[in-house]
Amino acid sequence: MALAFLAAGAFAISVTAGQWWTIADATVGPFGTRSCMDGFECHSRGLAWTTGSAGWERAAVATGAAGLIATLVLLVVAGAAAAGRTPRMAAMSTIAAMIAAAGAAYVFVTGLPTFAETSIDRGLVLFAVGLVFGLVAAVLVLRARKLPA
Repeated sequence: MALAFLAAGAFAISVTAGQWWTIADATVGPFGTRSCMDGFECHSRGLAWTTGSAGWERAAVATGAAGLIATLVLLVVAGAAAAGRTPRMAAMSTIAAMIAAAGAAYVFVTGLPTFAETSIDRGLVLFAVGLVFGLVAAVLVLRARKLPA
């Protein structure tokens, strides 16, 4: 239950906080970019200014959506486990959501346009943590005969 809840939190923060990369004073995430001038005036923008392809922009939105869907499915697993049930169908759905999220994230990460000052930020790391914890939680549920009450 705890692993599923931690994975859900990692996914939710990774896609909604939107900080997968830092490029100079801007952060890039699945749902757009955010730029702050001297830490005071912040502006949210789309991904078009990065000169990425249209396919890369679609992969960004797919990554964000897959992360939110994975969050929902993992919360179902955590809730059912907390209720003392063995949520086998939800665990299988979690594995399917993880595969879809990993595929979309792969295209999003590998398609990032090159910039001089690009560094990895917390969103990408949290997404990877969510994938690992989510898969482990799903496998543990599928291997369990009956969860302890």
